[in-house]
Amino acid sequence: MVASRICHSDEAIRKGDASLGYPVILGHEGAGIVEKVGSEVQNLKRGDHVVMAFYADSLCNKCLKGIPTQCRHYAVYNLSGTRFDGEDQFQEDGKHISDMFNQSSFTTTTVTNQRNCVKVDEDVDLRKVGPLGGGYITGSGTVFNILKPRPGQTIAVFGTGAVGLAAMVAGRISGCTKVIAVDIVPSRLELAKELGATDVINSKEEDPVEKIRVN
Repeated sequence: MVASRICHSDEAIRKGDASLGYPVILGHEGAGIVEKVGSEVQNLKRGDHVVMAFYADSLCNKCLKGIPTQCRHYAVYNLSGTRFDGEDQFQEDGKHISDMFNQSSFTTTTVTNQRNCVKVDEDVDLRKVGPLGGGYITGSGTVFNILKPRPGQTIAVFGTGAVGLAAMVAGRISGCTKVIAVDIVPSRLELAKELGATDVINSKEEDPVEKIRVN
């Protein structure tokens, strides 16, 4: 493991608002370098740089329709605390330790599946791309797969963290002529403009709903 982002999902489990069973190794937006591969691994080799995401089986009707985030067995594969075959991913002194998203990236070294991994170029800074496996696909996937804006439409995104910025970028890619970013942090709004926002609103200083209606 080279780096892993901390997500609200990790925090919810840490606080006890959700549980995979304790003890648990969290982390589900990791990036690292492959050290070893199993005999059946076909797409990766030692030394490859990868970003890790969730596991989907590629066999159910949702996966076959190209919607792996809605995999029929998503919960079993990612949120059961064990591997998809029901065996422990981690143990200590023979006792079960729960894993998260079949990657548990808050580790020095982890074990995962080739279906969790996306290979990236070696010149990409792995410290910066971990969120692509979680926050980015959450934000962009919501826009591409659910909202499905058409060219010429307007999209407004409230909150310009990793998820919000990904949604905003997806809006631009979809052809929205107005992409409105709403936040209370000026530096975030500046970043939103750099990434393609046509309009920004500081909701600490003005009513965002009224301003959006005017736009």
